[in-house]
Amino acid sequence: MKTIHLTTALLICIVVCIPSPSQADDSSAKNDDQFISVGGYNNSWILNKTTGRLIFVQFKKKDKLWKSEVVSIPASYDLNHSVLIPAGAKVNSVFLHDQSSGMATLFTVKGDHSVEKYLDYNAGEDLKLVYTPKTETSAKLPLRKESNNNAGENLKLVYTPKTKTSAKLPLKLPLRKEPKKLLERDIRKMLARYDFYDDDLNWRGSFTNDFVNNGNGTITDKATGLMWQKNGSSRAITLKRARTYVKQLNKGQFAGYSDWRLPTIEEFASLVEREKVNGVHIAPLFYDKQEMCWSSDKADPFGGHTRNPPQIWIINFPKGKITTAILLSEVVPFKYSTSEYNYVRAVRGVK
Repeated sequence: MKTIHLTTALLICIVVCIPSPSQADDSSAKNDDQFISVGGYNNSWILNKTTGRLIFVQFKKKDKLWKSEVVSIPASYDLNHSVLIPAGAKVNSVFLHDQSSGMATLFTVKGDHSVEKYLDYNAGEDLKLVYTPKTETSAKLPLRKESNNNAGENLKLVYTPKTKTSAKLPLKLPLRKEPKKLLERDIRKMLARYDFYDDDLNWRGSFTNDFVNNGNGTITDKATGLMWQKNGSSRAITLKRARTYVKQLNKGQFAGYSDWRLPTIEEFASLVEREKVNGVHIAPLFYDKQEMCWSSDKADPFGGHTRNPPQIWIINFPKGKITTAILLSEVVPFKYSTSEYNYVRAVRGVK
């Protein structure tokens, strides 16, 4: 059997009394109810042990609290002997483990505020808590009740499936490279599918890149199989000039290649970082001058009316999100909108 370590994240289980029941969105909660919680960077799972209700909350921005639906825990659980164990670095999933019976359930929060219960485990068959001493990394000893070891450092949840159900992930994320017309709902689906961060449309996204500085003005992301310009155009230009700029890169064989192109918006989305560094949501390996960049993808005309100016999807690194540029010049000759001047950061695929 193949052993899969579902989490080695820091386990923080604290019993607290929450003054305001509304924090858990549980109308039946009282001030003397008992709670256990486990938290991540800016989010927490909260279980009301008295009422048997579970909720996920996240602080998106100041004064904004994002909450999932409330989930009722099965009565078969002994919540007085249960713990919450985070699954994944973002703590978007959590195990509820009944230490008395050995049962455990995996809960995962979705972007539509729903919480899905994926699997029920029975510790007698599939699930066990394993303690690995720091001085003996090769040995795995069962965790005893009388142990005083630090669970946050040494406790891992280990699941051994009865059958091999997991598939190998692709070495490179296959992102679309051909230009396409996209609606906002297409953008939302793409961001959720690849876990890309967007400050407006998917602020819980957290994609992990694997950048390599090639030392020739390019950066390769081994996670997506894309090679990017480290810099880009020296100034913001129109879409027509952007296409000419890319042609010049290929004519001059920039960095030794002649297959440079404008990125699709999903390729650009893979570069957006959750954290802002030097005023932009992009890895500091890249130059930060190219703040807003052209993609090759089209959006609906402005306002959704066919007679209105067309729009192109662009990436906004200062705000960490996808937005649009209005091509006013295609409706009114020689009249340009303020959003019609953007930078170019070309891309090519690595074979």
